[in-house]
Amino acid sequence: MRAAPLMLAVYRAVVVGLLPLALLYFVWRSRREPAYRQHLAERLAWIATRTDRPVWLHAASVGEVRLAIALIHRLRGRSDAPILLTTMTPTGRETARHALGETVDVMYLALDTRAATQRFVTRVRPRCAIFIETELWPNLLDTLARAAIPIALVNASVSPRSASRYDSPMLRGLVRYTLQGIDLIAAAGAADKTRFETLGATGAALKTLGQLKYDLAADDTLDRAAATHGRQSLARPVIVAGSTHDDEETRWLSCFAEIRAQYPEALLVIAPRHPQRFDSVARQLAAGPWHWARFSQHGFDATADIVLVDTLGALGQLYYRADIAFIGGTLVPGIGGHNVIEPAAAGCVVVTGPHVDSWADVMAPWCREGRGAIVDDEAALVSQVISWLADRPGCRALGQANADQVAGARGASAASVDALVAAGFLVLDTPSEPSQPRRV
Repeated sequence: MRAAPLMLAVYRAVVVGLLPLALLYFVWRSRREPAYRQHLAERLAWIATRTDRPVWLHAASVGEVRLAIALIHRLRGRSDAPILLTTMTPTGRETARHALGETVDVMYLALDTRAATQRFVTRVRPRCAIFIETELWPNLLDTLARAAIPIALVNASVSPRSASRYDSPMLRGLVRYTLQGIDLIAAAGAADKTRFETLGATGAALKTLGQLKYDLAADDTLDRAAATHGRQSLARPVIVAGSTHDDEETRWLSCFAEIRAQYPEALLVIAPRHPQRFDSVARQLAAGPWHWARFSQHGFDATADIVLVDTLGALGQLYYRADIAFIGGTLVPGIGGHNVIEPAAAGCVVVTGPHVDSWADVMAPWCREGRGAIVDDEAALVSQVISWLADRPGCRALGQANADQVAGARGASAASVDALVAAGFLVLDTPSEPSQPRRV
């Protein structure tokens, strides 16, 4: 057994001290989102003991849950083994339950104290642990490794900023120890693989299998044709500001005023990331000079200046109506942006603010070819949008090139499942040949 670094003991003491604050946070958050006060026992792994040894997947929130759902469908094609999906947020839990029904067990993951993680692993006894993207929980991963439970990171990515933080003198040893306990790291890209190697991941565990988010993009030819027709039939240029965060709507309204001075027919769609902010953004729009409409009441109102998307699940389809997509969480620091692939797959050109973190690698070829842009501030944002609107047919051609590139980049979900099976540590049951997992 590997010797744990001193920093792991320090980490354990810190998280125990922070546990009451974490629970208080859930209670405080529940004032606006009551679902946060539900199932609190699961946060401490006070759960029933299982005997069926499920295949366990963990996905932090909605975006990761959508990736997990794609993997689960592929796993279901290979095995009838029971599956457990854990998440961290009520919206992630709701998304999973809506998509998977009762075919998969869904619950919250225990907080990363040593006692809670040991209780979780002992009571669930998973045959393997598959983490969607980069979830490095030192106590949990150490407990899994000591229990000889195979561990995989799928669609694993690490941004340059995160890599620099992990490689700091204080965290370097703990991160290296944690990564070296992982059996398979399926990196989303070559740059991610290199960063994991630098951080100390075992070379034999590292593979570059591609970005799972390409597989989520709609690939039905009829759907794409209908979407293209919908975009072309609308005379007005449409800009979607998707997954926006606090303060980004204010900035966008200022930018949109400048854009409308040159293109008065332009229409802006604003889709706040979090439902609890729908009403505050609505009040902001009501206080301004705009003719605006709520999507929940009027749908896509092509006569409005601005459409506020105040329902969940609509943004993906609205990208198909747009010429230009802005991805939120990039004009303000500390978030790192959201999925840029979804609007690209829908045929949009894509623009972000400077805070894109791991998405910069995905966007690099788009930026080189004019199909995307990472801008420094609002002035550059206005300039970029106006330059695309100046040649709308050219803008559409660039967007179509994005859609074609995304369509050609799919296959990571199948490759990930194949890698899990081929590596040997994930043995899937079949109805005729039940088997037990083994670790390599």
